[in-house]
Amino acid sequence: MTAGFVAFVLLLSLLVPLVLYVLISDETSTSEVVDRETAEHEAMSLGGRENRSHTEESENDRAGSISNSSERDETDSWGYSRLEDE
Repeated sequence: MTAGFVAFVLLLSLLVPLVLYVLISDETSTSEVVDRETAEHEAMSLGGRENRSHTEESENDRAGSISNSSERDETDSWGYSRLEDE
């Protein structure tokens, strides 16, 4: 009984990685290489990011970081006040 269980576990430990390897290799073997324009078009048609220019994004990002700079100086990434340590 124990030998059967050990054989089953060994078989399973070899079979699972093999099945995963086959599934992953099937998924990656049929990759389609497209140019950037086509990839962006397909991403947008599948519900990608809204169409904003890079300048809009960078201006909004900069504005948000400037307004939060004093708050960032007073607390760390966990929200703990740095002023309490001093």
